[in-house]
Amino acid sequence: MKIFSSVLLPRSFAKLPAETENEDWDDEVIEIYLDGQKKPAVNLRLQDLDHGDQDPFSEPFAGNRSGGTISYFPISFNSNMKVFVNNFSPLTTFFYYHIDVTLIDGETLSYTFPLAQRETDAFNSARNLLSQLGDNPFTVQESINDTLTITSSQNVTLFSFPQDGTLTSLSLVIPKSEFEQLRQLFLLFDWKNGISSKEIPVSAFFGLGFEPKDYHSLLLGTKIIDDDIIMRSYIPMPSNKGGTISLINKNSKDITLKTEIGWNKELPSNPFGYFSAKFGEVKSPQNDTTHLQIAELKGTGKYLGTF
Repeated sequence: MKIFSSVLLPRSFAKLPAETENEDWDDEVIEIYLDGQKKPAVNLRLQDLDHGDQDPFSEPFAGNRSGGTISYFPISFNSNMKVFVNNFSPLTTFFYYHIDVTLIDGETLSYTFPLAQRETDAFNSARNLLSQLGDNPFTVQESINDTLTITSSQNVTLFSFPQDGTLTSLSLVIPKSEFEQLRQLFLLFDWKNGISSKEIPVSAFFGLGFEPKDYHSLLLGTKIIDDDIIMRSYIPMPSNKGGTISLINKNSKDITLKTEIGWNKELPSNPFGYFSAKFGEVKSPQNDTTHLQIAELKGTGKYLGTF
């Protein structure tokens, strides 16, 4: 929610997940008082919050997750905030709650409803974007599909930039039974301006640990359909000097997979960098140091994340 909250409310805010083991709510109500106000800024039945259909406490910012009622809609306050839950059912024997608060220096405006037009526009923009998780947010002018069998120790070029352009999607599909091979199947990004990444295990690049899992984010995700693992990346990778993306099979046996590359012939209008990544592995790090440095980045760029 940091993307959304920094757009809508770039100031102090609270994220309020109210979670419970109850399967159904009766007449319980959540009330939120801000900055000494006599009337609650939020007065909402938990049943409605659970349904996620009361703006701005609506999907994908509110609803039911894993049997709990949640809300990640950011609420700003200037000096203090009080949260109450009232009208508990006599049948309720246990209630669990969890509240996250981020405090930011500087004076703020208290949350009010209805939202101002600027906030409504930001809310709708963020909701539309998040509702499309799994879809490529970037333009694809050309799509290249292939099925490859990569022999042991073979290095295969997935894509070579024929001219200036931006790679906007990279998708790999393998049988679920071949998941263990992803740790010894490596991606290599090599840009002709001298910038290149180290060899990155496919499992690490796509955020997979020790077993395949469904997950979706704006730029990365995996989906398991029947017996296949579908891995996708929408990280934009522009290049005006050419470059190649390769797969290296360091397994002792061959691996067969489907690939899909999406790209367009346009470069970003703003200054851009070249994608790079680093994979490292340390055994028993506590034996070497209590302060393990995993990266040292120099120059100008944007940090995308760590797995």
